[in-house]
Amino acid sequence: MITRLNNKGILFLLLWVFTSVNVFSQSLTGTSSDRRALMDLYEATGGDRWKNNSGWGNGDPSNAWHGVEVNAEGRVVRLELFGNGLNGRLPESIGNLTELKYLNIKQNALEGEIPSTIGNLRKVVYLLLSGVPEDPPTNPQHNIHQGKTDESGNTFTGVIPSTIGKLSNLEYIELSGSQVTGRIPPEIGNATNLKFIAFSWNPKLTGGIPATIGNLQNLVWLYVRASSLDGTIPEELGKVRSLRTIHLGYNDEHGGEGLHGVLPDLRNLTMLRNFNVDKNNLSGEWPDYWNNGSFTNLISLRASWNNFHSDQLHGFENLTSLRVFTITGSDINGTFPQSINRLSNAIIISIGWTNISGDLPQSGWNFHQLRQVRFNNANLTGHIPGNFFEAADNSNLRRLYFQNNNFTSIDYRALGTLSSPKLETVNISGNCLSYEDHIKPAVDFLSHINFKYENQIAPD
Repeated sequence: MITRLNNKGILFLLLWVFTSVNVFSQSLTGTSSDRRALMDLYEATGGDRWKNNSGWGNGDPSNAWHGVEVNAEGRVVRLELFGNGLNGRLPESIGNLTELKYLNIKQNALEGEIPSTIGNLRKVVYLLLSGVPEDPPTNPQHNIHQGKTDESGNTFTGVIPSTIGKLSNLEYIELSGSQVTGRIPPEIGNATNLKFIAFSWNPKLTGGIPATIGNLQNLVWLYVRASSLDGTIPEELGKVRSLRTIHLGYNDEHGGEGLHGVLPDLRNLTMLRNFNVDKNNLSGEWPDYWNNGSFTNLISLRASWNNFHSDQLHGFENLTSLRVFTITGSDINGTFPQSINRLSNAIIISIGWTNISGDLPQSGWNFHQLRQVRFNNANLTGHIPGNFFEAADNSNLRRLYFQNNNFTSIDYRALGTLSSPKLETVNISGNCLSYEDHIKPAVDFLSHINFKYENQIAPD
């Protein structure tokens, strides 16, 4: 047969044989490398004591190995060892799983540094190293609660490897509830397919949000809450229009100063649903663009316990989806925003410990699921209307705070008819209310809750 082939035919045949042998050889090499990497992981993390180690070590890696999934060529593409009792350190050879697309080792007892070889996982999409039990959200309409350190299991130390910037296919990275140190590496901006970043509850993680965050034009969820960030939030964050959730709150929780500087201009992030910078050290003017009509998707806007200032708090008539609003503890001045009574979906409203003055709206309150209101420690005056209590009363109402203002009257009849089975506290102390006229009639009706009404001051 070969004698009838011309030179081109012989060359093609030889090339085909060489290519086939080479591909087969690479497949064998890759499979062998995967097996060695998996067995290194097994040995380094007490595999004989895992909750489930069925199949491990039997032949080449296969779907029969617990938590392992291989492709048609026998290469490992998925490693799911969530909560499986791994105890120890990740081996350097973890980076040899070069076909891996999904890695979940959360909720174990892993420690030590994350190997820089993690940057060799060029095909990985999910890199879930430590964090809460829940899977990252895939629907942009959803978000997750980034839990506390004792919910994460793993306690990785050392810096976040800069080599994560090499992971061009990475979409989800979770490293919450650990003990990583240093700063968020600016190289993260090279992983331009990222949709989800969670570095919450890392008490030794410092610095700010790197300016390279602006490169991540697919980013939907950004969680760096309850760490020790003490840098700034860059202007570049305002260019990431895909963002739905920004949670940078509570970065002073571990004794640090929290994020400082001014808030970048976020007016173009009109897809935002959740924004939280509670308990930091941010300053500058609190923006009024929140009510410009572009933030109709926003359901939570939290900025309490910072150093913001404003001559007049913005209105709320265009924030039709808002459920949570907190600006507690900042230098907010001006009169009480009358359109706040239009927040029919509100669950929590908190504008306490500010300098807001004036009267509450006397009508038009329209709540359905209110749980807590803080109108305390401000300069509010006048009458607390019955329409407010009637609108607020629902089966989930828990706490109402009006203390330390200058209110001179209250609809005690409506106050006394609050019927929520979950109601815990009503505080109207430190105002200018007459005990006989405004308080005594409601005392008997509210004897089953923590009803505070002391320290009333006679009006001038």
